[in-house]
Amino acid sequence: MSDRRIVIRWPGSLVLLGAVLIVARSGAQESPGAPESPEPAPKNAIEETNPSPAPPVSSVGFPQIEWFERTLAALREKELARDDGALARSWLEATVRVEDPDARVFAPDESPSTEDPPPATPPFCETETLPRRLVRLEVKRLASGAGLAIGAALDRAFRDGAKGIVLDLRWAGGDSLADLAHVASRYAATGELLCEVQSLGGRTIEQLSALPGARGADQNSPPTVVLVGPETRGAAEVLVALLDRRRGVMTIGRDTAHDLPIRETLVLPDGWSARVATRRIVFPEGGALDARHRFTPRLKLPAQLPPDPEEPEANGDWLDRRKTLPQEEEDRQLRARLRGDPELRSAVDLLLALAALRSAD
Repeated sequence: MSDRRIVIRWPGSLVLLGAVLIVARSGAQESPGAPESPEPAPKNAIEETNPSPAPPVSSVGFPQIEWFERTLAALREKELARDDGALARSWLEATVRVEDPDARVFAPDESPSTEDPPPATPPFCETETLPRRLVRLEVKRLASGAGLAIGAALDRAFRDGAKGIVLDLRWAGGDSLADLAHVASRYAATGELLCEVQSLGGRTIEQLSALPGARGADQNSPPTVVLVGPETRGAAEVLVALLDRRRGVMTIGRDTAHDLPIRETLVLPDGWSARVATRRIVFPEGGALDARHRFTPRLKLPAQLPPDPEEPEANGDWLDRRKTLPQEEEDRQLRARLRGDPELRSAVDLLLALAALRSAD
């Protein structure tokens, strides 16, 4: 996932603390008596994929800097500060993790690469037809163009009369927030606000709304189960949080990676850098995804899942009903397909239960 890099010029050495806190808190608190600046009109994520650049950081007095330099000087005088780099790292990590517990600090010889990952190419998703008229849609990456491909796959499943859909995001990543609208629009009303990207101070940077023309799911649509895990990261985490708030959708799996597209790489003096959250994603129904709040599926699977059920043996004295009833044969084929994948088996069991409830209604 590519990061925007903000270069912060600050006089002196080992004054990393102030630079990071000022960026992390920019917009979070307004100075007393400061004139209010007009709010820019929020942009729709379809019009602009990348959030607007962070405001420039001015050189502002920071008392902790002076205190830290005096403390370091005193330690050096007593020959106790033998490793300035270790002190700087400890100080910087303690500082940035007040705002972002998952923030990362890089020494000059550990600076993260600024090269973009190789461009993702189709197919962005793969469709698998399962027995019992179920469909599994595995999403690989949410890059530019992926939303159209995933939305078209969902439309085909709706049109072909699927009884239920498993949207498998266990290995999905990517950073294209704009493409989320193509998927979430299948479960929302046209123009409905899906989420907002905000600064830490609450300023709206961009909005994501349901697109016109997408086939919206209704009470007659098949249920959808979204399967996630520790490798679900980036824009895929935002997508599952969006869908978790939609009617007819249930999420299942384990906690996601909490590697949200809300962080930026800050380039600091003396070659140091830090990757820190500078934004958050807020939902109109309430709740947010930010540096402290990760997504947890509605039905969280235990660390140890039960083994695959044993296949029942046919009784020689009776007819093997698996050979006479079509649904029994479909069940056997489904069990065979799910063998060795307890997470997918749990998702399919949940999907069959939801489909049965839908039929009962």
